[in-house]
Amino acid sequence: MGGDDQRLSRRGSFDEDPDNYQAARPGYPRRVYEVLADCGLRPGARVLEIGPGTGQVTRPLVAAGASVLAVELGGRLAARLRTNMAGHDVTVIEGDFATVPLPAHPFDLAVCATALHWLGAGAAVRRLARLVRPGGGLAVWWTVFGAPERSPPWRADLNALYRRWLPAQGRGPAGVPASLRVAERTADCGQVTGSVPSGSR
Repeated sequence: MGGDDQRLSRRGSFDEDPDNYQAARPGYPRRVYEVLADCGLRPGARVLEIGPGTGQVTRPLVAAGASVLAVELGGRLAARLRTNMAGHDVTVIEGDFATVPLPAHPFDLAVCATALHWLGAGAAVRRLARLVRPGGGLAVWWTVFGAPERSPPWRADLNALYRRWLPAQGRGPAGVPASLRVAERTADCGQVTGSVPSGSR
């Protein structure tokens, strides 16, 4: 099984146990939402959320007054998200972001928390360039456990597992987690500037 096939097969594993996912998945610090406000999060904003899980980010988006369209790959997670966000301005669409039909009207902001690596980043960014209005925002971020200079004892064991089973996702030579290797992440997105509408970012 090739790298892309292996990645795509693993991303469905989050849907196996929504209860455990909801209990174990951490939220994000307040600073994230302060940055999102600079990217267009405000009352009345139309926000596209990719990979919402059970709503760790969806709740604060709605609390900020946004209308959220959430695209979730997993059927069990999508069902849990609908239950969790019942009565709020949230529409949940189940499917693969790369292929699922979405409304044509533009979004003010698109967000993807700890999930862009499960997509083909280049194709995803090109699609987002068509879905987000000119001047709108795209915010992508990851959770990183521990700092390289203050590594807890269990980190060495975890790094050994990464080296054996997920070599591309482990820490690089400088101790930087895969999600924070900015040059590699940028390269993953490919050359998308020609597809981005004028004024969008």
